[in-house]
Amino acid sequence: MNITAGVEGYGAGALIRAVEPIDGIDVLQSRRAKNAVELTNGPAKLCQALGIDMSLYGHGFTSSPLVLRYAALRRGERIVRTPRVGITKATERLRRFVIANNPYVSKAPRSIRNRGESIVVKLPMVLPAR
Repeated sequence: MNITAGVEGYGAGALIRAVEPIDGIDVLQSRRAKNAVELTNGPAKLCQALGIDMSLYGHGFTSSPLVLRYAALRRGERIVRTPRVGITKATERLRRFVIANNPYVSKAPRSIRNRGESIVVKLPMVLPAR
């Protein structure tokens, strides 16, 4: 799922590749015959579980059928930034933001796994809501 966070023509997007479901898990499981981490731990799995398809192209995420809401990090969670996965240019840029040690986040290749760094996030995370 790709989300544009700026005006047209300006590169301000976010690629969401996995989410940890916190509500509506029964609905997600009805779309994917999987449980726990296997439900939404990858881009295709995420889209299938959330019912995301091309009919949502241009959707504003402030109304049904898919709404994004802010949510605070839970106790003990922290966000880290790591190199992006699967690119060959600008590999030194730490532009992959993940919740550290969250089982829903795919593991970075071993060659870049230890190149991440912790960051302090003042704004709450954006998480999908049903």
